[in-house]
Amino acid sequence: METQVCNKCNEEKKLIDFDYVSKRKTYAGFCKVCRRLRDKAYYASKPELGRARTNKWKSNNPEHKAKIDRRHNWKTQGINPDIAEEYYQAHHGKCDICGIIPTNKSLDVDHCHTSGKIRGMLCRSCNTGLGQFKDSPEILQLAIAYLNTVR
Repeated sequence: METQVCNKCNEEKKLIDFDYVSKRKTYAGFCKVCRRLRDKAYYASKPELGRARTNKWKSNNPEHKAKIDRRHNWKTQGINPDIAEEYYQAHHGKCDICGIIPTNKSLDVDHCHTSGKIRGMLCRSCNTGLGQFKDSPEILQLAIAYLNTVR
């Protein structure tokens, strides 16, 4: 296997440890570890550049950013993001109860708090509503009956 010496750390490393520069049809002079350290130090010294680059990427990639945010939220809730993403794509981003596509936030994963089984995708209002009624069909039926009597 071919090797190369890093111009920064002077260590001999495998070519896989260097970025390939297609314009020059060769490998970069710095190994990936040294390049990451250099880039990290550069953006730490000029934080406005890092924020500007991040904000530009976010504005140019809103759908990808939304997907990253969705998956992160599901992961922090202890929900498998791959399974939740399947549900999300199958429902075309619409709430299972009211049918709207939320504009400001992603859909919440509605799941059974006892078994952890995913029941569907709900907008924040519908998910909160179910929580207020303690996920009880009986209480929801009583609420429906109440609304029908006061019309």
